[in-house]
Amino acid sequence: MIIRSTSLVGMACLLASAASAAPSDSAKCRAIADPAKRLACYDRTAEQDAAPAEGEQTRAAPVMPSAAPRPSPAPSQARAPEPTRDERKVLTSGRIAATRPLRHGYFRLELEDGAAYETTVVGAPPPVGADVHIRHTPFGTTFFDIKGWSPITVRLARQ
Repeated sequence: MIIRSTSLVGMACLLASAASAAPSDSAKCRAIADPAKRLACYDRTAEQDAAPAEGEQTRAAPVMPSAAPRPSPAPSQARAPEPTRDERKVLTSGRIAATRPLRHGYFRLELEDGAAYETTVVGAPPPVGADVHIRHTPFGTTFFDIKGWSPITVRLARQ
C-alpha cells in the first residue's frame, strides 16, 4: 500500500512539471518563421530541460564494467598475430596404413604416423598405401585429398 501511494505521488509530480513547462517553450519556438532561429530556440529549450534545477544535485552515470579500460596483456600473454587466409589452410601429408570398417558404411582410416581419422560420409574406403593430403578449412572441416578421388570429409579420432 505504501509503495503504490509513493509511486502515484511521484507520477503526479512528473506530469505536473512536464505540463507546466513544455507548452510555453515549444509554442514560442513554433512561432519563429526562420528555420535556423527556430532550431536554435529548440536547442536552448532542450538545454534548459536537461540542466538540473537550482539546489538539485547531479549524479554521474554509472560506469558499466565492460566500459572500463582493460589492462594490456603481459608480453608473455600477448596474442600471436592472426594467420593469413593462406596460412589457415594447413596442408599435411601422410599415407594410409590401415582402413577399418565401422557401422553403417563409415570407416576408420589410420595413417602411418599413428593418427586416426573417421569418415563422416558413407562410401568406399580409400586403398591402403594411398598418399593423402590433409586439408583443414577455416571452419574446422577436415578433408582427405587423394589423387583420383573426390575429397573425403573426415574427423580426427586420435593423434
